[in-house]
Amino acid sequence: MNRNGRKSLVTAVAIVLSSISWAQYQAVLLHPSGFSFSEAYSGGAGQQVGHGIGPATGGNEHALLWAGSAGSLVDLNPSGFSYSSANGAFAGNQVGAAGGPAIGNLPHAMLWSGTAASRVDLHPSGYDGSEARGIRGSQQVGNALLSAGVVSHAMVWTGSAASAVDLHPAGYDSSYALATDGLHQVGYAYGTSTGSFEHAILWSGTAGSAVDLTPSTMFTTQASAVDGITQGGYGVGTVATNNEIHALLWNGTAGSVVDLNPAGSTESTVNGILGGTQVGYSVGGSGNLHATLWKGTAASAVDLHGSLGSLGAFEGSYAMGISPDGSIVGAATDVSGNTFAVMWAPVPEPSTLVALGLILGSYARKRFRANKPKLLAFASLSAIASLGSAQTVWYNGDAEGPGADGYEALRGTAEFVTDDYTEFEDFTWNSSSTAKSVTSTFIATSSFTSLVWEVRTGMATHVAGNLIASGTAQATLDDLGVWGQGAGWHRYSVTANIGSLVLNNGSTYWLGLAAVTPSSNFDAAIMETKGANSIGSPVNNSNNLYRYEATGAVEQNPSINLSMGISASAVPEPCSVVAIGCGLVGLLRRIRKP
Repeated sequence: MNRNGRKSLVTAVAIVLSSISWAQYQAVLLHPSGFSFSEAYSGGAGQQVGHGIGPATGGNEHALLWAGSAGSLVDLNPSGFSYSSANGAFAGNQVGAAGGPAIGNLPHAMLWSGTAASRVDLHPSGYDGSEARGIRGSQQVGNALLSAGVVSHAMVWTGSAASAVDLHPAGYDSSYALATDGLHQVGYAYGTSTGSFEHAILWSGTAGSAVDLTPSTMFTTQASAVDGITQGGYGVGTVATNNEIHALLWNGTAGSVVDLNPAGSTESTVNGILGGTQVGYSVGGSGNLHATLWKGTAASAVDLHGSLGSLGAFEGSYAMGISPDGSIVGAATDVSGNTFAVMWAPVPEPSTLVALGLILGSYARKRFRANKPKLLAFASLSAIASLGSAQTVWYNGDAEGPGADGYEALRGTAEFVTDDYTEFEDFTWNSSSTAKSVTSTFIATSSFTSLVWEVRTGMATHVAGNLIASGTAQATLDDLGVWGQGAGWHRYSVTANIGSLVLNNGSTYWLGLAAVTPSSNFDAAIMETKGANSIGSPVNNSNNLYRYEATGAVEQNPSINLSMGISASAVPEPCSVVAIGCGLVGLLRRIRKP
């Protein structure tokens, strides 16, 4: 290779390496052409939703849908409606509200499936107006208006206006539901009993299940995000927060509150939760809002605003939601006060690793003949390949054949809530990487879109142990065909992304899984395994399988093993980085030789 060729290769490798940012985010501008204002609220299944205003909308607010770029924009404003907004997205569906002359001056809650024409009016009978604020699994949440919009009641739907359930708790004047994880709902309520201050509320599907999350040290709170046992939002207390708005995290009770306000910040709020990650904004010394990410503590706060530099000069930013794929959505503002929808996408992207592999592979194939450089090249390529894909840390084994039995695992049943079951198997986390995804083989009476997952320690008969993390994740199903022992039942290979969960290398945990029921007559079970093609340990360890019931009871079944597993994230382990480094050093040293 001549000197110019060597320089070109060195430059190409350097450029690709410099573009890799481990455990960081790359900002993407979603603001579409022809709009003067845009804002992204939520994301799911590779989609982002929000609203925008501009000449393209005739100056009216329109619900917007993106698929990762400004050019992918879909205007969801229904025909015959003057204005609309999209507030939530999950599994190809979107929720929000729309209004116009045909329905009067107050909006109606809407459910879309990707196009303006697909809209379903969720507005419940007997109410004056309504709006859907969040969606997860088969549930949509929001509020409906009474008394010409003066009074609001929190609502939950399951896909139709007729399915509406009024969540308004006794003792409050008005209530709003802002988010759901498919099983629980959060929002706020206020009235004479609260001194007309807003109080954060957690529901489990009914008005009677309402839990006031406001701690005694605060006079007003609001919950705007929920995932499993965790709720997020904000609160204000005379002494506790010095009358400033502070981001808060709860685990189901007022007494569990954690103040996430970063040191030096005068204001903060949580707007979205995924597993152990929270997103929102904080206000620091500059006095401007900065999009912020947390991992459960105030000290863990990460300022996302700096990643916007590649898009232009922005003065402020805020995050509104986080998707199952880890992407974060929100908006950024410039010095003139203009607002632009943005997305923060986690990096490194697989394309970067592939590009580096292609460069090195091409050079190794064409230019090296000696064994040493070839080994160096292939060592680097092998390390790169290991970075680009998740690795299974523990897998209890393939499901038995079509005639095998299953163990019931479903959550959110409409008929018998006490029959909700989550099945647990123990595993050893032999990895220094974060947990990324879970997998299992289910039998079910129909397909489903969501999976409840939990990770616990210390489980035993009649002992639930300690809950480490939990959530409701979008489920990806591969239909394996009709199940041999049940009419209408199918086998499904199920995977779900659980975000980034930090587990201790070498420690023992219990993984719990259950399908989120899409209808009242749905049933699902995790299939048995004999340990075929198992990975990690322990496997075929039936003494450590537990069933956790909705009532809190824990029972052991020593005769069953279930097909489930958990994988590590694609975040590089130190040995992989070292392998790449050694390979590249060797290659570049060979390149420099005349």
